[in-house]
Amino acid sequence: MRRKSFQDMHCSVAQFLEVGGEWWTMLIVRDAFLGVTRFDDFHDRLGISRNVLTQRLEHLIEHGIVERAAYQDKPVRYDYRLTDKGRALWPVLNAMRQWGDQWAAPDGPPVIVKHTACGHPTTAIHICSACQKPLTPETLKATPGPGAKDGLLKNLPQRPPPRPNPPTDHKPHSSPTHPPPAPAKPTLTQPTHPPSPNTRTTTQAHPAQPAHEPKPAQPALQATQPDQHLNHPARPASEATQPGRRLRPSSPAGA
Repeated sequence: MRRKSFQDMHCSVAQFLEVGGEWWTMLIVRDAFLGVTRFDDFHDRLGISRNVLTQRLEHLIEHGIVERAAYQDKPVRYDYRLTDKGRALWPVLNAMRQWGDQWAAPDGPPVIVKHTACGHPTTAIHICSACQKPLTPETLKATPGPGAKDGLLKNLPQRPPPRPNPPTDHKPHSSPTHPPPAPAKPTLTQPTHPPSPNTRTTTQAHPAQPAHEPKPAQPALQATQPDQHLNHPARPASEATQPGRRLRPSSPAGA
């Protein structure tokens, strides 16, 4: 059964499928990138029938992906080599390989691709040709091009906003409903300067009040009799016990 042709569809993806959508086609291109050029080598590596291989090679030649060059005259035999248009399929083929390595290779990649300039295994990435930033579906927007004819981008659903990139450094979480706590006010229990020997500290939460030194306690006798020692000389202890006795001046001896 012959598949439907995409030749009249104004879509670059469909046009690629028109050339390389048949499953044997990209496997032939894969081997061509690996250096296979001869018909018998393609046949032995792919296990494809000679009739189907001939059809696929003719299809690639017709679309300018492969060119044929004779390497023998009697009988005539040909090499099949990639053209510049065919070599331009490398990003497509490599993307298919990387997808298969990630999603369809449970035992690991069958082939490791190394960069000959540095000798390390490599993975191709997509970056913007203008700003050099990585490209993802969320960061791209499709707009009509000069070849658009049938409204390919009309009536498309609204795309969700792009997902934010993960933060590169840790920042405290804050939300509108839960603002971050205000910094604590300093108290007198945490003086900004080293306390002096005569400084008194307090743990009051209200604004600081000047500290007052307590007055020394007065003797009990002074508290009950405040005028006793102010205007009178000190009395002997014997007279202090006799408050009603009148004081007389002492007479000389023998008077």
